Formats: sequence, structure tokens, C-alpha cells
Amino acid sequence: MATAELHGNKLRPFELGYQAFKNGTPLTQNPYQLEKDTSPVSMQRWIEGWNKAQREAWRKA
Repeated sequence: MATAELHGNKLRPFELGYQAFKNGTPLTQNPYQLEKDTSPVSMQRWIEGWNKAQREAWRKA
């Protein structure tokens, strides 16, 4: 399972997806999908975070 920390706090899938977009990670590189994670909810939350970051980037452009 994908894990990361920010200031000692574990990031949730939504936050990881948001961060992934900011780092230039393509949507197809969802770590929850790649690892065949047993939680489809985590996979969907990661996608939602990625999409939100993308929408915000479009608004700023």
C-alpha cells in the first residue's frame, strides 16, 4: 500500500493523489491500482485528489 508522511502525519489516499499530480505523476500511475490494493475506495480517493489538483491547475492557467 502507498504510504507517505507530511510533518509526521500519514497522508490519506486523497492527499497522495493531489500530491502526485503536483509532482507530475500521470493518472495511470495510481499506486493503489498498481498494487492491486484490496480497497477500491482508496484507489478512488487517490483519483479524486489527482483530479482536484488538475482542476485547480486549469483554473490558475
